[in-house]
Amino acid sequence: MRAKVQIHSLDALRGIAALCVTLYHVPMLFGVGQALPHAYIAVDFFFVLSGFILFYRYGESFEGQPKPVAGYVIRRLARLYPLYLLATLIGIGLVVLRFVIKGEPFSNPAGFTYAVMSGLLMIPAWGTTFIHANGPAFPFADQAWSVFWEMVLSVLFILWVRIRLRGLWVVVGLAFGLLILATLPAGRLDGGWQPGNFHIGGLRAICGFCMGILVAKLYFRLSQTAIVARPRLASGVVLGLMGLVALYLSAPLTVTSLWVELALLAGIFPAMVLICALYPPRFLNVWFLQALGGASYSLYLLHGVSAEILIAVMNRVPALEASFPLGLAWLLATLAVAYGVWRGFEVPARQKISQVLSPRPAFGAG
Repeated sequence: MRAKVQIHSLDALRGIAALCVTLYHVPMLFGVGQALPHAYIAVDFFFVLSGFILFYRYGESFEGQPKPVAGYVIRRLARLYPLYLLATLIGIGLVVLRFVIKGEPFSNPAGFTYAVMSGLLMIPAWGTTFIHANGPAFPFADQAWSVFWEMVLSVLFILWVRIRLRGLWVVVGLAFGLLILATLPAGRLDGGWQPGNFHIGGLRAICGFCMGILVAKLYFRLSQTAIVARPRLASGVVLGLMGLVALYLSAPLTVTSLWVELALLAGIFPAMVLICALYPPRFLNVWFLQALGGASYSLYLLHGVSAEILIAVMNRVPALEASFPLGLAWLLATLAVAYGVWRGFEVPARQKISQVLSPRPAFGAG
């Protein structure tokens, strides 16, 4: 079995994607109506990357093998749950604080308890409009819907790969067909964070994850052949693809196209992952992008509660108005917090849980 090394260029791309999602969610802090209006599609890149990484790290060792999966599942839980729990607890605290400050009674204690228990167990909750008006499936950490699907697919993956991913192409075709049917009415892939569109999130996750697996399988085949390395050409292609993605992410909502988004999910994102894995571009190895990639999970889960805190302060301090300088200051502070949480909490918690619960030396980081 081939030794696996960390592909730093993919870490950088994950960091850039997390930054795009962050800017998409907080245009009001910068005093504008929209910022990267189509950046919700960056979540689909996460799923493609996840499928690639999991098959890259575990596919060969588990494919067709009756190995126990306990160590793998523990590793994935250690990777995903601690930070999710931290974001959820912060979110719960903010909701309680809001109720106390505004003097709002807990009009639905049973519903609140249900939402809290669902949140702690990392499962979606229905009927949470009394917490947030838009009723997200994870009301204390809105973005966690994708983490839920990440965990589900992580477990299904390790069971599926043991039977050599039989029916992979059937699953891909069926998932894309259902995704098109589910998103045609809205004309966009955005969906998954509310109970009413939660199924769209699942279909997005399956499609992206399976595309990542296919890319990983192609990567292993190509890496064994005598390909002439053209790093400059590869870097140019990656830059060009990133430019196309940026062009769509920043385009106004009036030019939203479901077919463009499907092309990104099925073609552009997989191509970026494959090229960066085969010929890692040097421009993605700069320290800032590597740090951003490391802190990407923290940034993704914590930027929402960070924005809520600032908005609450702005509501009580009239002199503090939304503007580009304020938004930039908030962004830099959030990036610093995400980096600190990654280094000071996320990584140590992951290592500690793996050491305590894993019955044998853990597999490589997922």
